Amino acid sequence: MTVDRAATASDAIEFDDPTDYADRDARLEQSKTWEWIHPLDEVMRALRDAGLAIDEFREHFRLPWQIFPVTVPLGEGMYGWPAEQWLPLSVEIVASAPAPPSGVADGSIRAALLEA
Repeated sequence: MTVDRAATASDAIEFDDPTDYADRDARLEQSKTWEWIHPLDEVMRALRDAGLAIDEFREHFRLPWQIFPVTVPLGEGMYGWPAEQWLPLSVEIVASAPAPPSGVADGSIRAALLEA
């Protein structure tokens, strides 16, 4: 899979947060993380450029952890926005490789994609 830009150390966002999303009372000893932002258009383009077909795309407004302090318990262990669902909290993408044409070996398709 390819992306428009290389993920370099300068692109990373550094966090040092000793809290844990699953247990608000826990304190992490090794709390420093480096994270990279991957905009949705970059992810979708990378999947397409890899020759994959998007089979499903879903937005989710509930998560099993409190992603932001402003999100509230919704019951059944889920968290979400306190009022209007104005921004998805996560997305789900299902992608698949196209089936090879009849009479063509699957390995031939892979070799052709790798050479491209």
